Amino acid sequence: KNYIAVAAFMRQDGLVDKLVAEANDPDILANQRLVNVYVSQGKFDRVLIIWQELVESDPANINYRTSLVVAHLKVGDRASALKELRFILTLNIDANTKAAVEFYIKELEAGRTPPTE
Repeated sequence: KNYIAVAAFMRQDGLVDKLVAEANDPDILANQRLVNVYVSQGKFDRVLIIWQELVESDPANINYRTSLVVAHLKVGDRASALKELRFILTLNIDANTKAAVEFYIKELEAGRTPPTE
């Protein structure tokens, strides 16, 4: 996992893709270092792909889904962020999470972008 993060840090995206494909393990993407490297480089398109694949591997994981919402917002895809937020409301979530999701939905529907950090 660290080797992949180092490759990303060195901006060797082709090598990262190759290593991830060879590993054939979606959990390898759940490497916060890799996400952090891409965020620091402003490569939110790569971050989006990571979260999409992780959500596919574990659709009920709220953390993956909320991270996917943030990634959608970072690449400017508000419609997909809203879709994900609405889906999260269908999951078994606690009252605090539900309130936060509803707040984000209202903000996005009003044309505002809520803080994502």
